[in-house]
Amino acid sequence: MNRIGQLIIDQLDELIHSEGLSDIFSLGGYPVWSFFLIKDKAPFTANQLKTLMMQIFFENGILGYGTHNISYAHSEDDVSKLINVYKKYFAFVKEAFLQNSMDQILKCEPLQPLFKVR
Repeated sequence: MNRIGQLIIDQLDELIHSEGLSDIFSLGGYPVWSFFLIKDKAPFTANQLKTLMMQIFFENGILGYGTHNISYAHSEDDVSKLINVYKKYFAFVKEAFLQNSMDQILKCEPLQPLFKVR
């Protein structure tokens, strides 16, 4: 499980940097349970970017919310599929920044925070 999880971390980190998106995206956690972290970057909030991520993931058969929970069932093929979906997501993110809008891309309302700090 550690080996498969580390593949995700290594390949996704390389992709984030090669796409020039390290000012928005990063990774945290451990190989068996890592996290895809999203920061606000004007004009978009992290919630808008996460909504877009979930939309692209769901459309491509991945049920995910930005965590990578590894089990013994996961294979290198699963890692490849996941990384390919991240590539698609990053292409949409870049397009949104080029257009300075997500109106044409998002098919739903962006996520809203469940809790707020007073």
